Amino acid sequence: MNSSKPVSEGPTSNFRQRYTRAPLDEEYKTLVTELPAGIRDFRIHRQIDKQTFAAQNPLELLNTKTAVNVLEQLRKIPGANPNSWVLSRLLVQCVGYSRAQKHLVADYWDESTLRGDKFTVDTQSALALDLKSAQSHDFEVVRSACNSDFKVPADYWGTFSRLPPVADEFQDRELDSFCDQLLQRLTQQLNPENQIEISDLRKTIDNWWNGYFEDFQLSTKRRDRRMLFKRLMSVAIRQVSSMTEQIAHAIVLRDASFMARMTSLFQCERERRLFNLRYGACEALGGINIGFLYDCGDLHAELVNNLASALVTEHSDKAWQAAELQLRKHVYLLGKSRERSTQIESDRKRQQRAKFAGKSPGKSVQPENHCDKKAIIPGGDDGWLGELRERKDAILPLLKVRDRAKVEAVLKCEGDFTAAAAELCLARKQLMRQWRETVLPNIQKTLQNINTTEH
Repeated sequence: MNSSKPVSEGPTSNFRQRYTRAPLDEEYKTLVTELPAGIRDFRIHRQIDKQTFAAQNPLELLNTKTAVNVLEQLRKIPGANPNSWVLSRLLVQCVGYSRAQKHLVADYWDESTLRGDKFTVDTQSALALDLKSAQSHDFEVVRSACNSDFKVPADYWGTFSRLPPVADEFQDRELDSFCDQLLQRLTQQLNPENQIEISDLRKTIDNWWNGYFEDFQLSTKRRDRRMLFKRLMSVAIRQVSSMTEQIAHAIVLRDASFMARMTSLFQCERERRLFNLRYGACEALGGINIGFLYDCGDLHAELVNNLASALVTEHSDKAWQAAELQLRKHVYLLGKSRERSTQIESDRKRQQRAKFAGKSPGKSVQPENHCDKKAIIPGGDDGWLGELRERKDAILPLLKVRDRAKVEAVLKCEGDFTAAAAELCLARKQLMRQWRETVLPNIQKTLQNINTTEH
């Protein structure tokens, strides 16, 4: 999950580099770049062989031995849920970038996206043309606005995330309880080496999601539990963004040569801000680690690089403000573009449904000829269950095996579909749908054949 471009590496001349090794994670080395502006840039690489070093995405640091030590320290913070950091480290492995469960928006975008040029590619509807014109107008106004004129706040988190905005910590008992239960159940899946396979982790989370986390002891209603999980995922992303900075800081500080020469890693505030931009939860990026900025395109990578370059200039404060303003402008336009794209797609689907909708009412059905879906088997003084029980010896042998199993389960549970669904290892909604669409018509057809034969 790397960005399209790395954060700016600074000038390519007049600088010195040296590698240092961290004793605990021996395969990780720190590349120190001394820039002409008098500040240093620290980058962690992983040694592949004697001559090959691979730059590390901040999220890859979660797999280091140092991450375990940092987690132990974070769990000792007073007043915080000690399990939240451990769970966050696991949940970020399940972050979705596509389809229905998308957590973060990972779409390539450029200036044509900001201008709205793609609005009319799939449709030439009046709404698409109007929104394209509005987007183009916003593009011209925002791009030409001076620093003092641009007052529209850009919601970086809302633009790049489909998760609800939350604080960086667990704020209520329900989240605490959900966190503890999730972590307890996940740790039960540990293998003898105390490891969890990522594929198994994602499969488990998907199964809980599809079941609306029904088995968890929560006061939240079943229909709202998915939103509760989304809040947990929001917390996880923000906590991990802070965690990776502490892991990177510990890896760099662990080298003895640094400790012998200085009491603090950073010699000035600009070095700290550059390190935070590379490995931490930078405020300008909405508290999202750059490791989560997946495949957003060259334009976005350039805007982030400009933030890093601003820190090595002579007037860094003004340069940073200018670079941050440019980023906010682009994020604002991108947010408007994605909002309008959603409106156009909704309108396109609405027109598609109307295109194939019936032009006139369908053929009328007389009530006496219409099957009552609410009645399992119409007729009988004792109701459908009594009739089914009386005639089961004649009906069951003529049914298919799968239908017969469902009928036997319903009879065994005295018509309780919830208990019958549990007996069949099905969801109640699934059993009811199969009963209406398959089992019931087959029972009615079988009864009709039996009645015809008897007469």
